[in-house]
Order: sequence, then structure tokens, then C-alpha cells
Amino acid sequence: MAGRGRGRGRGLLAVALAAKPTTPGGGDNTEAKVTISGGEGASKRDVRSEQALQDLENELNSLNFDPTDADLQRIEQLGTLGLTNSEDSQAIAKLVYEKVLQSREFAKAAAMVSDRLSNLQKEGTNFRSAVLSLVQVDYKGREELQKKSRNRFLGFLSFLTQLFGTMRLVSGEVMQPLVNPIYDCCDLVLETDSIDEDECECLSQQLQQIGRELQDNGEDRMQQLMDTCRSKIITEQTKPQVRCFLLELLEFYLRRWQMAPNDVTRFYCDTIADIMAGLVLAE
Repeated sequence: MAGRGRGRGRGLLAVALAAKPTTPGGGDNTEAKVTISGGEGASKRDVRSEQALQDLENELNSLNFDPTDADLQRIEQLGTLGLTNSEDSQAIAKLVYEKVLQSREFAKAAAMVSDRLSNLQKEGTNFRSAVLSLVQVDYKGREELQKKSRNRFLGFLSFLTQLFGTMRLVSGEVMQPLVNPIYDCCDLVLETDSIDEDECECLSQQLQQIGRELQDNGEDRMQQLMDTCRSKIITEQTKPQVRCFLLELLEFYLRRWQMAPNDVTRFYCDTIADIMAGLVLAE
């Protein structure tokens, strides 16, 4: 579901590889283009693979939010040729994840890239493991990340949910280990006295996309989550905008995650617009 119109070199490889995130978010909020070619692993590559790695970096840095299948095929081809060791895989994973932390709208595209590269394995490390290890660090430090930077927390949350919705095992099954972490993050957003509007909107949008599969792999926790939504909707202290997001999410759940009719979608868009314009006031 789209948002509602609100504004939301050489030598750097050593930094990217050495800075294994020990704090949530993997760094500060400074936007930077990560460079992964020409570093300490270059001596292990021939000219062809070095060029492929540089081209892969350029492709990822220029990738938009809605990549085509041709974009993903080229990225997969460049990854197959350019990733020659585990350090390359880790650096590319960090590049992809950092783009998500800077802009959560990139989460879907990043998950699609991760799925295409997921089975590439170099020196015992596959790309899927490199990506998931970064996400795991921020999951373990999710409360700190949420306090430190809301935007980067929402990037992490969006990527976590999109990985679950997009990445598949060789058998075609969803990644079951991501189920409880997603529910834990939902609880973190909702089980507070004052729910943040942006966090609630992001949560609602993500669950509308993956809710069916998430419920299929965690029915009891989904029921608990919906009970929390009901409680927050009827709680006097809940902000009108949050109530609107939660009510829309609850309707999706009751429709078994089917898309809403156009008039229902228009109702919620108009209501949110009225709330933001100050035309709907809290009691």
C-alpha cells in the first residue's frame, strides 16, 4: 500500500568490512554512498570480476524502488561474477541494508535483490546469511534503535517484513525464523502508552502486504496482535490518526487480507487527510 503523500571509492571497503555493527542501526544517520570495490579483497580477483563488482555497486546505488525483472537478472549475473569471497558478500549486504536504513521505501526492492543473490556462496558464506546477520543485530537492539533513530528503526522493520514476504528457501517455504521477530517488533510499536503515528502507519502498511503468510505461520500471535489493535482503538488516549491506521489494519485482517474496495480505501485516505489538516480532533 502506498504512502499517503507525506514526505518521508576506493579505501571504503575496509571501513565497510571492519564496521561490523555492534550498535543498532549500523551507524549514524549520515547518508552516504557505500563503496565496496577496490578494497582489501581486490588482490583475490581478476580484472573481469573486479569490473563486475564495480558494476554491481553502481547498479545497486542507482536502483529505484520498483526494479524490473531485467534489473534483478543483471544484478544476479554481476553478483555471480563479482562476488569472489565472503568479504565481498558482506560488503554488498551492508550496501543494500544501508540503503534501506536511509529510506524505508527501498525495503521491497532490497528484499527482491537479497532473494536473487541469496544462494550465492563464497568461502562458506552465502549472501542470505550476510544479510540476515545484519538484520539480527538490529533485532536484538531494536529498543535502542527505536529510541536512537525512528527512521532507521522503520527501515529495519520494513526490511524485516519484506524479507519475510519475498525471500524463500530452496524448498519454496517462507523463512519461519523471521516470524517471531516480526511479531516482537509489532508488539514494540503497539504496546506503549503513546503510539507513534509514523511507526503505526509503517506497521499497518507492512502487515497489509504480508499479513496472510504471517498469520499462517503464527495464528496465535496474530490473534493477540489483533486484540491489541482492538484495545488501542477503543482506548481514549489513542490518537485519532493511530486509531485510523489500526482500524484499517483490523479490517484487512477481517477480510482475510484481501484488498479493500476502492470506496473503503478512499474513506481511510480522506479521513487521514482530514486528521492531518486538523479537521478531526481528539476528544
